[in-house]
Amino acid sequence: MTAMLGQSTVVCGSSRSDPVFALGSMPKCRYSPLLALRLVLSTKVPSEGAPLGVCKFVVDVKGQSMIFDSLASEEVHPQRDVVISIVSHGHGRMIEHLLSDLASQCAGQDCSISRVVVTLNIPEPLPRLTGWPFKVELVHNKKPRGFGANHNRALAASSESFLCVLNPDIRFFPGERVLDTLIDAAGRQEVGIAYPMQVDEAGVLQDCERAIPTPWALFLRYTASKRVEQVDWVNAACLVLRRNVWEQLAGFDEGYFMYCEDVDLSLRVRLAGLTIHRAEVKVCHFGQRDSRKSLKHFRWHVASLLRLWSSPVFYKACRLLQPIPDGRHRI
Repeated sequence: MTAMLGQSTVVCGSSRSDPVFALGSMPKCRYSPLLALRLVLSTKVPSEGAPLGVCKFVVDVKGQSMIFDSLASEEVHPQRDVVISIVSHGHGRMIEHLLSDLASQCAGQDCSISRVVVTLNIPEPLPRLTGWPFKVELVHNKKPRGFGANHNRALAASSESFLCVLNPDIRFFPGERVLDTLIDAAGRQEVGIAYPMQVDEAGVLQDCERAIPTPWALFLRYTASKRVEQVDWVNAACLVLRRNVWEQLAGFDEGYFMYCEDVDLSLRVRLAGLTIHRAEVKVCHFGQRDSRKSLKHFRWHVASLLRLWSSPVFYKACRLLQPIPDGRHRI
């Protein structure tokens, strides 16, 4: 199969033994030659015989080849069971309210929620574990772990067809079939991540979808109050993925303690040839934006941004993701 992609030609092998995309010249991205060279040298070449459903992208960067995998979904899962991971940092009452909201998703029909894994990242009173229409599993951390590490451990070795990452400060509106809608969306072959619209307590739409956070984009955002109207990543307050997608991507990158792990995951999904899809359903998100109030959180945010900007994922995304007319990006 051959298709034109901006200035590049994409060739995809049709056989299982030779699933290769070969990409030529791509749009330029502002980077120093030293950083480009370091990223090229640090990129690992996948082993021979990539698993079924994985394509290889071969990208020429300054005369060097950068090779990475593309997930081509094998099939849509007929099962609809989902495991949900929630991490609490002393959220106590919010956890109880959220579990009640999840129970309401099961009302009047077979419940798609198999398990809810609640991770207590710091010592706090236990939430109610019984009386729900799904199993609640509790994880106690002896010391706090990062956002991605907690969710990775909660979702490790899951057998459910779908996985959901859910913040404790999310609430569902009565009558909104949030999980059913997200599972329907995530079950589509081309979708890697499904997520809802997010509104605040006043019903105002939140900016949970954003462009790649380049230094220039952040400069415009915080100094000139200008936002690039394109969607490259979505925050991880409420995400649903197929299990095979999560496993192929190996979940969150635990090198990010807090912040930017959702950027990294979204970009890896996009680079794997899948989409991030906003479903026609909404939730309420009581986000606190702690990085603007706490020096500790601000330091975490800066450290995560520096790690992101020096990563091969960021460099590849900046080169490969191209704008399309509706403001979103595609590969």
